[in-house]
Amino acid sequence: MEIDLVAHEEEMAGDFAQTLNMVDVWSGWTELVAIKNKASKWVRKP
Repeated sequence: MEIDLVAHEEEMAGDFAQTLNMVDVWSGWTELVAIKNKASKWVRKP
């Protein structure tokens, strides 16, 4: 499994759109999740 956090803004100040991209290298299965920022409450499931 490869996991990447991709920012979609050139200016890195404040909140901005990001995508958490998860790929199973063996099967090619991909899951994309839009998140508000890098705060753990957005990245981790409660």
